Parts: sequence; structure tokens; C-alpha cells
Amino acid sequence: MSLDSDIFRLVKQLTWETVEGGVEWRLRDPPRSITAGTLDLIPIYIECRYEGRQTIGVYERRYRHYIDEDSYYWNAMIVLVLLDNEGRVIYESRESDILINNLFDVARDRASNLTGVLGALLKKP
Repeated sequence: MSLDSDIFRLVKQLTWETVEGGVEWRLRDPPRSITAGTLDLIPIYIECRYEGRQTIGVYERRYRHYIDEDSYYWNAMIVLVLLDNEGRVIYESRESDILINNLFDVARDRASNLTGVLGALLKKP
């Protein structure tokens, strides 16, 4: 079985378990192993400790896409990352994928308690 198929199985499993409330995600500052040596912007980084042993993060990466040396435009993608116990990257997705985007959306909603915030705002006196 290839690494990609294992990663996609993991993403599907994480998404399902997050929807069911079995995975706790937290908003965090991105680890230095992701931000060092780059001009990329990471406005949101969300992390969980899956199965009590593996640190997994999803984040939005905003980066410059250069057309030539003087012209560029900003682009964005959602990235899945697996970290070792020292915070080093052991896997990082390289391409945009709808499954990873869906996991990011669900994890962000859980980590931010969006449902609770909206419920409180919409509650009638």
C-alpha cells in the first residue's frame, strides 16, 4: 500500500472522528519547523494529539507564486502535517486536496467552538 493511500485513509478517519467528537483540536501558533526559513504566511494552525501519541496539524499556507522575478501573486492552500515528538516535520502534504480541506474546515470549527459562539450570539433574551 502506498504512502498516499495511507495518508488519505488517515485523513478520512480523522475527519470522521472529528465530526463524531472523538478528536480534540486546538488553535496554536505554528511550530518553528514549519515557519523557519520561509516567507509564507500561516494565519491559522490547528493541532491535535491523535490516539495520544501522534501530533497532527492542519494549516492554511499563504505564499507568493512568482510569475517572473518581479511579478507574483498570492496563493493559498491547506496543508496536513505530521510532527515527531520534537516538533520536526515527518510528513507534509505538497498538493491541495479536497479531503484535507474538509478536515481543516471541521477541525477549525471544533477548535474555535464556532457552534457554541453562534449559539450564544443567536440566543434570544
